[in-house]
Amino acid sequence: MLGNLLKSAWRNLRKNKLFTIINIVGLALGLSAALLILLWVKDELSYDTFHVQSDRLHRVIQHIRFEEEVDWAITQGPLGPALKAEIPEIEEFCRFEPTRWRLVRDGQTFMEAGAYVDPSFFSMFTFPLEKGDPARVLTQVDEVVLTATLAQKIFGAEDPLGKTVNLANSMDLTVTGVVSDPPPNSHMQFQFLGPMVLARDVGISVERWNNSTFFTYVRLAANTTRAHVAGKIEHFLDAKPTLEEFARLDLQPLSNIHFGADIDFDSAGTGNMRYVIIFSMAALLILGIAGINFMNLATAQSATRAREIGMRKVLGAGRRRLIAQYLGESLLYAVLAALSAMVLVNLALPVFNELSGKEFTRHIFTEGWLLAALALLTVCLGLLAGGYPAAFLSSLQPIQTLRAVWTPSGSGDRLRKILMVFQFTASVVLLIGTFVIYSQIRYLQSKELGFDKENLVCLQIYNRIRPNYETIKQELLRHPNVVSVTGSSSLPTQGYAFSNSLWHWEGQAPESETLIRAVYVDYDYIETMGMALAAGRDYSRAMGAEDTNIIINEAARDVMGLTSPLDQRINYNSDTDYTVIGVVGNYNFRSLHSGIEPLVLLFRPGNVFNLMVRLEPGNPESVLAHLAALWREFAPDYPFEYSFLDDRLDEMYRAEQRIGGIVTAFAGLAVTVSCLGLFGLASFMAARRRREIGIRKVLGAGTGRILLLFGREYLGWILLANAIGWPVSFWFLERWLDTFAYRTAIPSWIFALAGGLSVVCALATVSQQAWRSARANPVTSIADR
Repeated sequence: MLGNLLKSAWRNLRKNKLFTIINIVGLALGLSAALLILLWVKDELSYDTFHVQSDRLHRVIQHIRFEEEVDWAITQGPLGPALKAEIPEIEEFCRFEPTRWRLVRDGQTFMEAGAYVDPSFFSMFTFPLEKGDPARVLTQVDEVVLTATLAQKIFGAEDPLGKTVNLANSMDLTVTGVVSDPPPNSHMQFQFLGPMVLARDVGISVERWNNSTFFTYVRLAANTTRAHVAGKIEHFLDAKPTLEEFARLDLQPLSNIHFGADIDFDSAGTGNMRYVIIFSMAALLILGIAGINFMNLATAQSATRAREIGMRKVLGAGRRRLIAQYLGESLLYAVLAALSAMVLVNLALPVFNELSGKEFTRHIFTEGWLLAALALLTVCLGLLAGGYPAAFLSSLQPIQTLRAVWTPSGSGDRLRKILMVFQFTASVVLLIGTFVIYSQIRYLQSKELGFDKENLVCLQIYNRIRPNYETIKQELLRHPNVVSVTGSSSLPTQGYAFSNSLWHWEGQAPESETLIRAVYVDYDYIETMGMALAAGRDYSRAMGAEDTNIIINEAARDVMGLTSPLDQRINYNSDTDYTVIGVVGNYNFRSLHSGIEPLVLLFRPGNVFNLMVRLEPGNPESVLAHLAALWREFAPDYPFEYSFLDDRLDEMYRAEQRIGGIVTAFAGLAVTVSCLGLFGLASFMAARRRREIGIRKVLGAGTGRILLLFGREYLGWILLANAIGWPVSFWFLERWLDTFAYRTAIPSWIFALAGGLSVVCALATVSQQAWRSARANPVTSIADR
């Protein structure tokens, strides 16, 4: 049976080389695109699922009601221990407090990001300890656990256990464990872990209810449910001395954190389930396009195989045997396409990693799930794409097929055209999606933000530098290419220093809970940032003490209802009265996914953590060299690390840029596969109409007339594909754009461009075959049977 199948497939390949090669190439491209998308989707969905007890692990979040309800990922320090003590269904808790340490060993300095955690960390989460006892680490104040990468960086080939590393020239920490590096699909990323008792000793609010700063995780008992425990803890904070009066607790499953959207103080929710759905649909569309190519070309070849079918039936072949034969051929071609797809995927992986920001290796096909997925897709494509042709061809009667000339019925042509319309509809949708995504990215990058993002250098201010902060500012201001210098607690890419509803003003409604964000700033902040004052003045040395003055933004002025805000008094926490001295124009201090919120600028030079230097346009190298020299003078133990604000802002939209790159690649692939199928179909139609074209030429038809004959036949169907694809893409893209607080409109030229490209590609593909047919010798065409 297999031998007969191979012989039949080989005969068909030799007889119809072009169509068979197009089938295999089209299927290979479709499968390779689907596999790459599947890798991306699988990676996104795998976040935090590697933990052994992931189904029982949850993060505690807060729903806090101000004027509107907001969600916070951070909670109070004592919350975890209290939940374990008072809620029997909570077996264990662990707090995670991100931090950044300067570690010193043998004169070398290492600036690393890590976290303070509770001793239960290793019993709750599956981060394997390569060295050390997970039941005993992180119990003492002078311990540290390093990742394998950091341990190798600091100690080289030495065994780090029991050795010490100095923390910021203040205390020695003993290495009691080495943990494997967190995998990329973990929302927790760290280079070291410090004990929570050390966090308490350095002044972090571990035991205070009036400050939310910790990520709190809990493990539920095996015999309970998330909904049950969430209901029990919802009003847990009502009797606690927290700052927020209307806070409800909830449980967020660990596996949902990556896709957690619109949660404040959360840097882990970087995923987007919409993109997972969109890419999954794109994979199905591209596979559908490839399968349709196969089906179209197989049915189009029915005329060339009709006599073979008739002869087989006369010789006794039954319909079931013929179906098995043609399905077998289809599966064989699908297997060849799958093998080709594996090669294509391996070749494309470096480019795909660059586009997606992932780290897939060439060993992906050693993973059982991917091979199983490839096998399933191959079988499904082979059966679905070959099913209709097999059923159609095997149903033909010998008396039909053994005639001198047999042509397929009109219904077959109609089916091919309907499927072709689907192909180009999918291609048009992907093309429009590409253009709109890039249009939105350009809008985000060019939108007026309320400050000047160009020529602004940013550096982090460490504790070692803080006593010399003013000296460094004055030294920088002496440089001829430095315009101004200031400091702030947070950059526009970082949001704000704190936020709460403890602000009160005259005329405020008694029950009002207005969430106001706050940023600590130094002198010259508004000038250095290139912001505009709507009223009043900036903080100034000439005005004396500014500690009880305040600058608000226009959004705060509006929400407070202050028609004449200058000199108005604003109280904080029933403790401090501030006088409004200025109103700064609204500026975006968060991602453009979020709107502008009420904000206050507080004069606190001692609380700034970022140094910002405004440069003259042009060559910044001389200023950077001067800044590096000052850094070496005042902070020789700290690495000189700087960034430009415009680069940091671009990084905020890196996810959208990556999505745009991936969609562009697959849109181009979809158009290529569609045109490949159209090329094969046009080749077949040209061959079938060779005699007709020859007769038309004998009767006086020119090359242009014949080109028009071919083009007109396909143009209407391509235009129909656009008529369907335009509203479909508009509907989906409008909903995607609505996820941004600031978004571009979808211009009409994008639809015209996508439509024009689809028409040009289709007509260019068809015209190649039409031109060859039109230039052929009519005598040869008419004589050819």
